[in-house]
Amino acid sequence: MADEMGKGRFEALIAAYGADPKRWPAEEREAALAFAQSAEIDLSEAHAIDALLDLAPAPMPPSELLQARLMRSLPKREVRLAPAVAALAACAVFGLIVGYGAGLNAPMGADVDQVLATAFDSSDQGWIGEDS
Repeated sequence: MADEMGKGRFEALIAAYGADPKRWPAEEREAALAFAQSAEIDLSEAHAIDALLDLAPAPMPPSELLQARLMRSLPKREVRLAPAVAALAACAVFGLIVGYGAGLNAPMGADVDQVLATAFDSSDQGWIGEDS
Protein backbone atom coordinates (compact mmCIF):
# COMPACT_ATOMS: atom_id res chain seq x y z
CA MET A 1 0.00 0.00 0.00
CA ALA A 2 2.91 2.36 0.63
CA ASP A 3 3.73 2.17 -3.09
CA GLU A 4 0.39 3.78 -3.92
CA MET A 5 1.17 6.89 -1.87
CA GLY A 6 3.72 9.29 -3.32
CA LYS A 7 5.35 12.29 -1.71
CA GLY A 8 3.20 14.75 -3.68
CA ARG A 9 -0.06 13.08 -2.70
CA PHE A 10 1.04 12.81 0.93
CA GLU A 11 1.91 16.50 1.05
CA ALA A 12 -1.47 17.31 -0.50
CA LEU A 13 -3.20 15.25 2.23
CA ILE A 14 -1.29 17.08 4.97
CA ALA A 15 -2.07 20.47 3.41
CA ALA A 16 -5.77 19.68 3.06
CA TYR A 17 -6.52 17.67 6.21
CA GLY A 18 -3.69 18.41 8.64
CA ALA A 19 -1.35 16.07 10.49
CA ASP A 20 -3.99 14.13 12.42
CA PRO A 21 -4.58 10.80 10.63
CA LYS A 22 -8.18 10.72 11.90
CA ARG A 23 -8.93 13.63 9.56
CA TRP A 24 -7.48 11.94 6.47
CA PRO A 25 -9.78 10.16 4.00
CA ALA A 26 -10.36 6.61 5.23
CA GLU A 27 -9.47 5.03 1.87
CA GLU A 28 -6.02 6.69 1.90
CA ARG A 29 -5.26 6.64 5.61
CA GLU A 30 -3.44 3.30 5.73
CA ALA A 31 -1.25 4.09 2.71
CA ALA A 32 -0.46 7.57 4.05
CA LEU A 33 0.53 6.20 7.48
CA ALA A 34 2.77 3.57 5.87
CA PHE A 35 4.36 6.21 3.64
CA ALA A 36 4.97 8.55 6.59
CA GLN A 37 6.66 5.77 8.58
CA SER A 38 8.76 4.49 5.68
CA ALA A 39 9.88 7.96 4.60
CA GLU A 40 10.39 9.12 8.21
CA ILE A 41 8.57 12.38 7.51
CA ASP A 42 8.62 15.06 10.20
CA LEU A 43 5.07 16.26 10.85
CA SER A 44 5.94 18.65 13.71
CA GLU A 45 5.26 21.77 11.60
CA ALA A 46 1.91 20.37 10.45
CA HIS A 47 1.00 19.54 14.08
CA ALA A 48 1.87 23.13 15.12
CA ILE A 49 -0.40 24.52 12.40
CA ASP A 50 -3.18 22.15 13.52
CA ALA A 51 -2.80 23.36 17.10
CA LEU A 52 -3.09 27.00 16.02
CA LEU A 53 -6.15 26.26 13.90
CA ASP A 54 -7.76 24.42 16.82
CA LEU A 55 -7.37 27.59 18.94
CA ALA A 56 -9.25 29.72 16.41
CA PRO A 57 -12.89 30.33 17.32
CA ALA A 58 -15.55 28.75 15.17
CA PRO A 59 -17.08 31.17 12.68
CA MET A 60 -20.30 32.74 13.90
CA PRO A 61 -23.45 32.11 11.89
CA PRO A 62 -24.87 35.23 10.23
CA SER A 63 -27.26 37.22 12.40
CA GLU A 64 -30.95 37.45 11.59
CA LEU A 65 -30.47 41.12 10.76
CA LEU A 66 -27.80 40.29 8.18
CA GLN A 67 -29.96 37.53 6.72
CA ALA A 68 -32.89 39.94 6.42
CA ARG A 69 -30.70 42.56 4.71
CA LEU A 70 -29.42 39.99 2.25
CA MET A 71 -32.94 38.82 1.46
CA ARG A 72 -34.08 42.42 0.88
CA SER A 73 -31.12 43.08 -1.42
CA LEU A 74 -32.07 40.24 -3.76
CA PRO A 75 -33.57 41.46 -7.02
CA LYS A 76 -37.34 41.33 -7.07
CA ARG A 77 -38.85 39.12 -9.72
CA GLU A 78 -42.20 40.22 -10.95
CA VAL A 79 -44.65 37.63 -12.11
CA ARG A 80 -46.66 38.96 -15.01
CA LEU A 81 -49.51 36.71 -16.05
CA ALA A 82 -51.27 39.21 -18.32
CA PRO A 83 -49.12 38.56 -21.44
CA ALA A 84 -49.44 34.79 -21.06
CA VAL A 85 -53.20 34.96 -20.52
CA ALA A 86 -53.59 37.32 -23.50
CA ALA A 87 -51.60 34.99 -25.75
CA LEU A 88 -53.65 31.99 -24.64
CA ALA A 89 -56.91 33.87 -25.26
CA ALA A 90 -55.71 34.97 -28.70
CA CYS A 91 -54.88 31.37 -29.62
CA ALA A 92 -58.30 30.20 -28.44
CA VAL A 93 -60.13 32.90 -30.44
CA PHE A 94 -58.06 32.16 -33.54
CA GLY A 95 -58.80 28.45 -33.20
CA LEU A 96 -62.53 29.10 -32.89
CA ILE A 97 -62.56 31.37 -35.94
CA VAL A 98 -60.60 28.93 -38.09
CA GLY A 99 -62.73 26.01 -36.93
CA TYR A 100 -65.99 27.84 -37.56
CA GLY A 101 -64.80 29.08 -40.96
CA ALA A 102 -63.77 25.61 -42.03
CA GLY A 103 -67.19 24.32 -41.03
CA LEU A 104 -68.90 26.94 -43.17
CA ASN A 105 -66.87 25.88 -46.21
CA ALA A 106 -67.52 22.17 -45.70
CA PRO A 107 -69.82 20.49 -48.23
CA MET A 108 -73.42 19.92 -47.14
CA GLY A 109 -75.99 17.24 -47.94
CA ALA A 110 -75.69 15.78 -51.45
CA ASP A 111 -72.40 17.59 -51.97
CA VAL A 112 -70.87 15.37 -49.27
CA ASP A 113 -71.65 12.27 -51.32
CA GLN A 114 -70.06 13.81 -54.39
CA VAL A 115 -66.92 14.88 -52.47
CA LEU A 116 -66.56 11.42 -50.93
CA ALA A 117 -67.11 9.69 -54.27
CA THR A 118 -64.48 11.92 -55.88
CA ALA A 119 -62.03 11.44 -53.03
CA PHE A 120 -62.37 7.68 -52.89
CA ASP A 121 -63.03 7.00 -56.58
CA SER A 122 -61.40 3.81 -57.72
CA SER A 123 -60.93 4.81 -61.32
CA ASP A 124 -58.02 3.55 -63.36
CA GLN A 125 -56.32 6.95 -63.38
CA GLY A 126 -53.22 7.55 -61.28
CA TRP A 127 -52.73 10.36 -58.81
CA ILE A 128 -51.25 12.79 -61.27
CA GLY A 129 -53.45 11.96 -64.20
CA GLU A 130 -51.20 9.15 -65.39
CA ASP A 131 -52.71 5.99 -66.73
CA SER A 132 -51.84 2.96 -64.68
